[in-house]
Amino acid sequence: MTAAETPGASADPLDTLLRTAVEQPPLDLVQLLLRDAVLDVALDDRGKPLVVYSPDNALCLIVTTGAAQRDLVPAAGWQQTDLLGLITLLDDGVDVLANPYGPVAARIHGDDVRGAWLLDNDALEQARAKLRERYPAQRTGGSSGHPAGALRADPAASGRPGDRQAKDW
Repeated sequence: MTAAETPGASADPLDTLLRTAVEQPPLDLVQLLLRDAVLDVALDDRGKPLVVYSPDNALCLIVTTGAAQRDLVPAAGWQQTDLLGLITLLDDGVDVLANPYGPVAARIHGDDVRGAWLLDNDALEQARAKLRERYPAQRTGGSSGHPAGALRADPAASGRPGDRQAKDW
């Protein structure tokens, strides 16, 4: 049985980071994993991104980090996207509510999501080193839910600027 088939199991790196953090995970690690994440944005019955109020009364775009989380959310439809696509859907003043019906929902400030795109090479390398230190079992590559499995073997491949060389998070 794979992680995606096991009830309550984490099936993707970002969800694993959110679940295993005893306290708020470091922002640089969340931003690093957002850069390579494939995300699902909930859509309303008109096909528009679903924006709701979070438990702490902040406007949030509903996003899931994988199929196991997506299946828990009652949405009319879904749009799969990457970080840049998410940023284009994210209005000013709106945060991201990640995995709202999962065991660990997280609110990520909209400015922090946008900041993930702008990380420079030094910040990316520091975040990668921190991720490897926290999760030493898997160094690079792979498709497991392990956070270090999300590290790209060739960071320059994405073409993003820095790659050239229900908690309130």
